[in-house]
Amino acid sequence: KRVAAMRMTSRVAVVVAALVLLPASAFVPRQRGCTRPARSALRSADPRWATAADPWDLFKDLHVGPWWGVWETYDQIGDKADVSEILFEAELSPDGEMARLRQTVNVASVAADCETCHDSVETKTFELGAVGRGKLAKNTLVGPALVTGPTVLRSGVMSTELALRHPDGDGRVRVTFQHAPAWQRDNPNPGVGPPDALDLVRVTVRREA
Repeated sequence: KRVAAMRMTSRVAVVVAALVLLPASAFVPRQRGCTRPARSALRSADPRWATAADPWDLFKDLHVGPWWGVWETYDQIGDKADVSEILFEAELSPDGEMARLRQTVNVASVAADCETCHDSVETKTFELGAVGRGKLAKNTLVGPALVTGPTVLRSGVMSTELALRHPDGDGRVRVTFQHAPAWQRDNPNPGVGPPDALDLVRVTVRREA
């Protein structure tokens, strides 16, 4: 089990490195109308790629807006377990001091039965709360990077996410790592007290634009 987790960690490291080095054309939006800063705006705001006086300014400049993405989930041995398209939104308030977070997923789809008809999709939107100036919770920003967590989920799994804004376009990549507590086989009290290790059990890679 440990070997499988280590193998998955290596695979994920390669995937993340490849995604970060992808050209901007790899992050083509599936829907238009994005209001995020373009490359020229980011380049002209160079100091904000360093540690800003207020991380909220970094969040507003680099991570606000609608983000359409392909989410790929990998299991403990590195096999692809799921692929889905999801819309994540960080909608800025009129005064620019808060952003509402939500995501929209497809819950059902019906294929059209004629050539001139369109497929229909049923979606569901989940509210994820809000962040604001001085209220970024477990979000840490440095330059184009955004780290969220670690957060312990109800299942007991620990989730940590890394987001990187692409420097040459309006795309970004997010990778979520989920670890579960684990105990050695020779531990006389497995499941009691602090774990002996944290096993990497799931990774989700999101390519968004």
